[in-house]
Amino acid sequence: MKRWLLACLLATAAAAADGDTLVAAVEGEILHADTIEVAGFRLRDVVATPRMLGRELQFAQIQAKAYGGNLTGIVAVGLDDELVRARLDLAQVDLDRVLREWRGNPSSLVGGVSGWIEFTMPSGRPDQINGRGHLRLDGGNLLQLPMLALLLAGDPTASKNQDVLDMPFELKDGRIHIQAGTLASPSASLQFTGTIGIDGSLRLLVVPTFAFNLVDRIWGIGTLVTPVLTMASSQLARAAVRGRLSEPVIVLDPFGSGLD
Repeated sequence: MKRWLLACLLATAAAAADGDTLVAAVEGEILHADTIEVAGFRLRDVVATPRMLGRELQFAQIQAKAYGGNLTGIVAVGLDDELVRARLDLAQVDLDRVLREWRGNPSSLVGGVSGWIEFTMPSGRPDQINGRGHLRLDGGNLLQLPMLALLLAGDPTASKNQDVLDMPFELKDGRIHIQAGTLASPSASLQFTGTIGIDGSLRLLVVPTFAFNLVDRIWGIGTLVTPVLTMASSQLARAAVRGRLSEPVIVLDPFGSGLD
């Protein structure tokens, strides 16, 4: 019984140290939290199995409800070095609900977010986080954002709620490093590389490609002309995105020098 009480106390202390809240109760060998708030994000009906392995406290078999979707995984805390290790999986988290509760959703963005993340981090030091992950958004409407619509030919809302975001990433030096992200819809797609800081700062290079459907149907020349048009449009419309997540700034950058 002492082990489970210790688990509750440590979890509560860790949350309080980060300015978060935890309402918890011990039920046999299961730790149950009605609500956990971490970095402004709220998880509900959280259950986990606490256990001690040497000098490491683990919260295994974590399950939680998160904005219409689910979160599962494991979190471990070293009692000597205070190093946090975690592997978390998301399934169909509602982007609209996340944004509305976090900072509002003035652009009415939608979509279901799934994926995973694994990382290590000294307790209370997100600037020293190291890890990797992969996020995917289905049924989105991100291409309707004015910042992105500037790069696209035609009406980006013509194929509504059909955007798919695919973003593998690494975490290091206090930034999210993206090597080969894509945002695709039936009419156009964007490829992007660069970094997003944990503080919200942006250093991205965005390259659009377009669907030249009508040209592609011209017998005899469609298959020859379309790749040339696609390459030319991508080169001319590529852009650097700087600023911050709250106020991004986009600058056309046909030679890709914006990240230097």
